[in-house]
Amino acid sequence: MIDYAMRTNYYTRILCSVLLSFALLCTFPLRADAAQWRVLKIVDGDSIIVSGIRSSGAPSRREEVRLIGIDAPEIRQAPWGRKARRHLRRLMQINGAAVRLEFDVEQRDRYGRLLAYGWTKNNVLLNERMVANGYALAYTVPPNVKYAKRLAAAQKKARFRRAGLWKSHAFSTSPRQWRQEHPRF
Repeated sequence: MIDYAMRTNYYTRILCSVLLSFALLCTFPLRADAAQWRVLKIVDGDSIIVSGIRSSGAPSRREEVRLIGIDAPEIRQAPWGRKARRHLRRLMQINGAAVRLEFDVEQRDRYGRLLAYGWTKNNVLLNERMVANGYALAYTVPPNVKYAKRLAAAQKKARFRRAGLWKSHAFSTSPRQWRQEHPRF
């Protein structure tokens, strides 16, 4: 009799654990960084516009994403901005037009854009590749520092190799300095 009661109690606990786990999974939404996003437009070398891909394959709302940890020349910072955008577009074509977004501490900037690291289907970190290929600078803004060391190392190597825009001295004025000298008005 005791053996039967213990087995029943054991199975009841397992059943309750499974039901509780299922209830918790249904209560909390899936993390946004676990989903695939379709890239709709490359705005510049560090910004893209994406649309979420639902499980049904239908698109969800559009979001502008600022790639964390990098700073690419602005489009008006000719010709470097267009070259940076073209390079990001090329990376997207090589690796497919879908990205997985990974968030850090802050998920939005003061302009309402999502702040994320972009991963391709081939597990290429777009942020790092833009820096490593010399089309963006490492630009860390705390508290979003998850890959700061990785991006700084990529920049050091790109600069040493004179990769991308480094060979034409495009970064003698950083994108941040350029924006300060050329406000948007």
